[in-house]
Amino acid sequence: KTINKSHQVNFQYREYLQAPLTEPLQAGGYYEVNFWVSLSEISCGIDNFGVYVSDIPPPYSGSNPIDVTPQGVANIGFVTDYANWVLVTCCLLAEGGEEWITIGNFENDANTPNDPVCEGIITAYYYVDDVSVTLGTPPEAIDFDLGNAVTACGSYEIDPGLSTQYQYSWSNGTHQPTTTVTETGTYVLTISQGCSQGIDSVHVTITQVEMVDLGPDEVEMCNGG
Repeated sequence: KTINKSHQVNFQYREYLQAPLTEPLQAGGYYEVNFWVSLSEISCGIDNFGVYVSDIPPPYSGSNPIDVTPQGVANIGFVTDYANWVLVTCCLLAEGGEEWITIGNFENDANTPNDPVCEGIITAYYYVDDVSVTLGTPPEAIDFDLGNAVTACGSYEIDPGLSTQYQYSWSNGTHQPTTTVTETGTYVLTISQGCSQGIDSVHVTITQVEMVDLGPDEVEMCNGG
């Protein structure tokens, strides 16, 4: 199945995943929705992943995004990995009685930017697997600390020292527990677990290696020289 963006004049094609839930959602319940995505090799990454729950399936014509507001939105930035599966997590508050889930891109093309590294590709096509909806707990803040500003030579690995149970989203677009940076800047990490979330940042100054001139490659010397 796919989450996508494909644009033609007056035609913004979408595909959605849609299925009945095993039981209706409870009113006032916080639900964690998890699924895994992997980008097609011939596509450009986007950052719009939405989840909509409803009593009945929302109407869909196929020619434009479904005109609803998703209750759950995953804020993990551009997902560009086509070699691995990336976990997408979002949290939603149920009104009660919802029996259907719809997953996809509910934004129009104007509100669906492409990954800036793409050139000439305007289609986003994702494979999706292992969707789950579980009753969770009310949101809480997750405390963690990336430490004080640091200065490093050449590169630096930012390691929050957290376990792999969290979903990671770095401001440089990676989703691994740690990230290695080679440019000076402030790097922000957002982590989430279920409906809870935490955010912190650290400023990294990268100094470049200076070349040292040791003279000519070869030197001829006489005994005693």
